Amino acid sequence: MNLFRADRRQCSVSILLGLLLAGVAFSSFLYVLEDTFISSSKANDLSETGFAIITDPSFENTGITWSLERLRDWHNQNDTLSTYIVDMNDILSDPSYFVDGSWGDGNTSNPYWRSDEDAISNLSMFNDTQAILRNYIRYAHHELNVRYVLLVGDEDKIPTRKLSADGYGAPACGGTTIYYENIPTHIYYACLNGTFNDDEDSNNHLHEVAGWGENATHNADHNIDEVDWDHEVAVGRITPHNNEELGNVIRKTIAYMELSGDEDYLSRVTLAGHHLGFGGDVEWGINYSKQLGNATCNDWNHLTYGFNSSIFTSTYMDPNPNRPEEHIDYTDENVRSIFDEGVHVWYQAGHGNPTEWSNNGVYGDSWDTFDVTLLENEFYPLIYAALPCLSGRWDDTNCLSEQFVNDDHGAFASIMNSRYGWGSYDNLHSTSHYIGREFFDAYFGEGHVRLGDMLFDAFRDSSWLRDANDGTIRWACFDQNIIGNPAVKMRFPSSSQEEGDVITISFTIPKTITHQGYLLPINVTFQNQGNVTATLNVTIYANTTEIGHVETIILDAANIMTLTFTWNTTTFNLGNYTIGTVVEITSGESDSEQSSIFCEKPICITILGDVDADRDVDIYDVVKIIGVYRSQTGDPNYKPNLDINGDGIINIYDVVICTSHYGQSW
Repeated sequence: MNLFRADRRQCSVSILLGLLLAGVAFSSFLYVLEDTFISSSKANDLSETGFAIITDPSFENTGITWSLERLRDWHNQNDTLSTYIVDMNDILSDPSYFVDGSWGDGNTSNPYWRSDEDAISNLSMFNDTQAILRNYIRYAHHELNVRYVLLVGDEDKIPTRKLSADGYGAPACGGTTIYYENIPTHIYYACLNGTFNDDEDSNNHLHEVAGWGENATHNADHNIDEVDWDHEVAVGRITPHNNEELGNVIRKTIAYMELSGDEDYLSRVTLAGHHLGFGGDVEWGINYSKQLGNATCNDWNHLTYGFNSSIFTSTYMDPNPNRPEEHIDYTDENVRSIFDEGVHVWYQAGHGNPTEWSNNGVYGDSWDTFDVTLLENEFYPLIYAALPCLSGRWDDTNCLSEQFVNDDHGAFASIMNSRYGWGSYDNLHSTSHYIGREFFDAYFGEGHVRLGDMLFDAFRDSSWLRDANDGTIRWACFDQNIIGNPAVKMRFPSSSQEEGDVITISFTIPKTITHQGYLLPINVTFQNQGNVTATLNVTIYANTTEIGHVETIILDAANIMTLTFTWNTTTFNLGNYTIGTVVEITSGESDSEQSSIFCEKPICITILGDVDADRDVDIYDVVKIIGVYRSQTGDPNYKPNLDINGDGIINIYDVVICTSHYGQSW
């Protein structure tokens, strides 16, 4: 359960600000804070994070080599997750998960009750399969500390809750309402507060689409958003149709998780785009994808981090007849070649339908489910197709997203749109693509490493678009679902080191967001894997400004050394920086031609209180801090960026710093 209830945020911040302005004594302030925000939860006292695999019984105890039981055992033996399998039928037959049970929406004392909703009157509406499953996930989160859920089975075996979305405010539509849709989404199972149907309607009042998950405008009962946007668990799904496909998924997933990290293909990325025809910068989809090929992107006035070209090798696939020389043509042969040689991430922009990425009938080749069956790759990528419509429509077709994951080759996981993707005319302000930017930013900019955390963090960090009344961001968040294991840790490399290097380096920075006048420690670790002593000169840069330098470091053979540099940010302007470590090797290395190494990490200097680097201090900054209140270094939910004063614990002092700067921006 969230420590900070979604329905109490605005009034609670007002309480905080009022107390601060009134000069209330610290002890009284702390008392009110705890009484207002902190609620007890067994989950917060448990030492192990849980991972629930919820399966249709046909996929349990199959006896195949690559089984769910093998996946469970792998996580229990090799991961920090306490993993178990539960039969969907057992959940559906347990009355404690019914509407009037301990975790049901008919019980106003359940820990996930929203006080801004009325007690429900139509009990049967909240007692279907979807509601009962969600109630079990509430129990698992609250009592077993479950933070990850894998659903095993297609829509006919484990149904989703389809939520209502429209295209109001879409830049591509000139701000007019056009499309309305029921969208299958895992957000209902991940975000556990409230009923998701405050006004208890089966259809949206204005259009014949589901009445679940309406925004405040369409909620006929209260002026509140029916969706809880803060996830308690990260949810993914696999959709095998038989034991062979189940085995394929488990085998590829474990193969990826068991990578050593030294594999060459981990640094290879393909950024691809078909013809879109939207004019200007978005005539060609490649212009969306290329935004991820840089260490940072600040389009739409929001900073996100991507694939640093000093670490990753990006291949640009582009069917434009006038494409730059370094881009390769979008042909079936080239696509197969890239997959079969090994690529870690494939990011796709363009048109699509349930079974293919479409060439729009003009340029290049389409790529469809049959093409996937011809792949022979032995290294498995993540596929992210943020823009193509419908290629993730897993609920009623055998879609392209499923084919990639269920095939014996293909991918270990994919994220695609279950309904329409959203682009834009003339500019790159696409809500669907923006979630893709935030997905990779969750890893490179915020330190999330598991697939599910990255996606649901991307939804949360897109909240400013919901505030801007762009209806397509709701649609896009509902649209993008993980077909794959949400607990997988991504294995991105962090430096330019290559196999055979004798001197290797790594460096850690506790935060990716800091503030003017603060001191930020930078720890650089060197390892000499050779058989002779090496002499090193080390320089640390913030962009092009030198912030630390040490000469003539003597590193004996087979030794490890760590140096700590301190960056004083007082004289640096607000903005985005890349912290780079350059190591010059002046002697040693008798068995190698290696002469230098570099390693880079992104940092943002922003105003005090801005913990998400969106250039202002608002309700979302306060919510983020309160959401992990009392967490400290070593806790799984501790986030250094939210520890403003850097004392190793997120507490009242961080709240005070944030709220005292509330409303400021730059």
